[in-house]
Amino acid sequence: MKTLLSKLTTSDRITTMGMMWMDSIWVLDIVFKISMKFHWCLQRMVVRFASLACAAGLMLSTELVFAAVYMSPVDFVNRSFDQTPTMKTLWLKTEHQQAAKDVLGHSYPGIRLRYWQRGETTAWILDEIGKEKPITIGIVITDNKIRDVSILEFREPRGGEVRHPFFTRQFKGLFLKANRKLSQRIDGVAGATLSVRAVSNVTRYALFLHTTLLNRQNQYAHQEVR
Repeated sequence: MKTLLSKLTTSDRITTMGMMWMDSIWVLDIVFKISMKFHWCLQRMVVRFASLACAAGLMLSTELVFAAVYMSPVDFVNRSFDQTPTMKTLWLKTEHQQAAKDVLGHSYPGIRLRYWQRGETTAWILDEIGKEKPITIGIVITDNKIRDVSILEFREPRGGEVRHPFFTRQFKGLFLKANRKLSQRIDGVAGATLSVRAVSNVTRYALFLHTTLLNRQNQYAHQEVR
């Protein structure tokens, strides 16, 4: 480059160096614009990633807030019996699943249910969908009548009022009529229609299971006596 410039006149040298200088500025300008564009794109990516992470965090925290556990299964069983009950298994047969379809509107998930029994009292822990997520419900039945209903776990943002005593005490003393309806109408709760329906249907199903179970146990007992 120096040899080439030395052969040029002073005027040509100035012109050539000026053009080289302009070219350098043009190249630097392009590099600057590219770097700024890259920096802007990188900023957008960072902001977008942060927004997604924030949204995911909010969703997770929301799920955790809504997944409220009010009572453990162990505590529910312990408070339902004066003396230690026997934990048993009920295998869900065709009659049980047909009753589930009639009462719940669908067959009950699984092939068996655990329940606790002492004498004529049984306790059941059943899940039923409210709007989108399951509600875990504990039901105690004595002499074919509901003695207690408790909400063990509620997982949705709305409808949690069904856990309060003003609602659950309505079920005490109710029994199942021949048409598999409760013996008394349950008052609803504003904004919790689906939760009310879920709890009501589960108590009906628990009453059916209890009644069917004890009738069969009594039949076996009479046969053994004979």
